[in-house]
Amino acid sequence: QVTSYVLGTFALSAMFGIVVLIAMLVLGVPFAVLVGLWVALVAMIPLVGGLIAAVPTIVIALLHSPTAFVVMVIVFVGFQLIENHFLYPVIMSRSVRMNPLWVLLSVLIGANLGGALGSTLGALAGAVGARPELAVWLALAPLGVLLAAVDRAVHRLPDALTLPAAAGCLAGLGIAALLPGHAGSWTAALLGGASTAVLYFLLFVINPAGLGFGDVKLSATVGLALGWYGWSTVAAGVTAGLLLAALYATALVAARRAGRRSRLPLGPFLLAGTLLGVCAGALSR
Repeated sequence: QVTSYVLGTFALSAMFGIVVLIAMLVLGVPFAVLVGLWVALVAMIPLVGGLIAAVPTIVIALLHSPTAFVVMVIVFVGFQLIENHFLYPVIMSRSVRMNPLWVLLSVLIGANLGGALGSTLGALAGAVGARPELAVWLALAPLGVLLAAVDRAVHRLPDALTLPAAAGCLAGLGIAALLPGHAGSWTAALLGGASTAVLYFLLFVINPAGLGFGDVKLSATVGLALGWYGWSTVAAGVTAGLLLAALYATALVAARRAGRRSRLPLGPFLLAGTLLGVCAGALSR
């Protein structure tokens, strides 16, 4: 139990470093790899680790730009909320078998080789390990990065990307479920995809001005991926995505770069929450 607790702490710290690394790469803040490693290492310190990790990171972001400063403050506060309420219970409730230091090393290597896409591939490879579903995640990752970039640029999630992603995820996980060594359930993935799509459809009906139908289509893939590792992973990943979107919107409003009625791209946050959820679910198996 002690070993599992320590490994769980390493896993959460590694994920914290990954989130900071990806955020800094997207914002163009210098020293992203070094800062991500710093956060991952220092965050393991009980009680004060998060504060020690935050101070130099936020100072570097402030020196880069006011926007980067606001976003990084939101990242630190948001991740702490997500970790305390969702990631910590998911990871600590089970024995963690994958060494999270390998996850962090994979992300750092990926960041040096391929930026945001490399970091995503590295995180997935390090967290999932040599399991059949890894091939599905690695195949979907470039499509997810492309979807996030398109949505951020034009506020659209085209059918030419969302529908193949859903079909590919469904078929790929079906094949993975037939192979030995998989760590998930295809039935749970189906239920996760259906329930998440229904949830986002209801949100679309309630507030069509703030949510596009492309987000509803993307949510099916999100639910499939998260559902593979169980309902707790679905809850963690979906909530993480919505919370990240809410925190980002709050930061933009506070910085007067958006109004309350401004339409913001939700896709990147859906996908970021999915990445966190899949990594957490894989690490907990």
